[in-house]
Amino acid sequence: MFFKKSLSLILLVLLLFALIVPMAGGFAYAGEMTGEESFQSQAGGPNPQTDAISVNEPETEIPDPVTASFFSIQTTETDFPAATTSTEQLKVPDNALLIIDLCEWQNPEKINYDLLCRQISGVILRIGFTGYSSEKNKVTDQHFERHYAEFKKRGVEIGGYWFSRANSVEEAEDEAKATLQLLQGKEFELPVYWDTEDPYYQAKTGRQLLTDAGIAYMETVREAGYKVGIYACVNWYLNRMDINRLWEYHAENFFELWVAHYGVYSPQFKHNYWMWQFSNEGRLDGYGGYLDFNLRAKKGPDLLEKIDQTPPVITGLSDLELIQGMELNLKEGIRADDDKDGKNIPFDVSPRMIDTRQPGTHLITYSAKDLAGNVCSYTRTVTIKPTTFTDVPIAYWAYNFIENIYRQGLVQGYKGSEREFRPENNLTREQAATVIARAANLTTEGKEASFPDVPADNPCYPFIAALADKGAINGFPDGLFRG
Repeated sequence: MFFKKSLSLILLVLLLFALIVPMAGGFAYAGEMTGEESFQSQAGGPNPQTDAISVNEPETEIPDPVTASFFSIQTTETDFPAATTSTEQLKVPDNALLIIDLCEWQNPEKINYDLLCRQISGVILRIGFTGYSSEKNKVTDQHFERHYAEFKKRGVEIGGYWFSRANSVEEAEDEAKATLQLLQGKEFELPVYWDTEDPYYQAKTGRQLLTDAGIAYMETVREAGYKVGIYACVNWYLNRMDINRLWEYHAENFFELWVAHYGVYSPQFKHNYWMWQFSNEGRLDGYGGYLDFNLRAKKGPDLLEKIDQTPPVITGLSDLELIQGMELNLKEGIRADDDKDGKNIPFDVSPRMIDTRQPGTHLITYSAKDLAGNVCSYTRTVTIKPTTFTDVPIAYWAYNFIENIYRQGLVQGYKGSEREFRPENNLTREQAATVIARAANLTTEGKEASFPDVPADNPCYPFIAALADKGAINGFPDGLFRG
């Protein structure tokens, strides 16, 4: 009995007939501001932003800490070195000045004032704060005096702020008096700000009353000869204060608005403002920790906008492993996004294509440039793995079937300098017997075959013997197997 069909086709028929090869499936081959930050500021009082209470949510009392911070996230003090190198020099717009704000969370012992002062145009210092307790004690910032002295002797313009928890005109006036007591003998070039963002007492206060409290604070401090202003985040100005009342007052009583809004290139605030706090993760030489960064208009209220220094981000760049001969689009599944220019900006890939017909490893470089000229570059590895059999390319019609039966241990191919399957060869009886015995998982140990033309050293002998033992084959009438 002879088989005239090709090896590939006969294997397929045998396996389908015997129902021994699962045909379902196949091989899987490898083919991944932003949303604007909430108008809430980072909560400059003793409680950090993550613990802040939304103005629209019910409040719970927060324990009164011993010390407090204003704009910075509250964490245990880190042992920062006195001088570090900033990762990138901040570019300041032509119409603005870089101002930082500090409190006791920036330990003077960890600051190189000479180095720090060369990079800024001014500093706003926390003078003190009102405590959470029912007495609302007035607390001096632990490092106010030291910070003031260090910046003053280096000629840096200074301003200040008081973190308020006043929810009445009288309490705001008391805060102003406490502020002035701490300012005795001190000169400020920049305003003294009333910081309103308390999520407990003030979140329960009506707009008009809170606005009147702010005005009362400014009136008291102004009478002592200081410039004045208010600090709040955009949401607080628009939803917790009477903005119209503020501007009516502003018409005859000048004061400055200092607005906080993170994660944007310009604050979403249509009213006039002098200063914009845009980050609490600033870095400057001379201090190893984060600093609050502000842009202050040089010539009065102005539209302040950060210079784009953030490169695009390219995603979907996982390394790939492909089978030799597979089609590959190096741009498929890849995208470049920019926090200012938007999503799906153009990107380049080099090289633009690779020859997947040859096994090997390739390094592919992806790059993108935003409108401001910021560039990003990423590299991914693409590995082309050889097919199991050199003469069965992935485009061959029976590739998946041959891979399946190979992975199940049913066939091994021809062994030589290169592993070959020889798919167009006729299937021999020996080969068929071997595949069937393996598929049936027959035991070959101790089995013997009595075919004179199948010697024991024939690689197919154990499988032929196993089939003969089961009575599956008998050979020809003359006793030969004729493999």
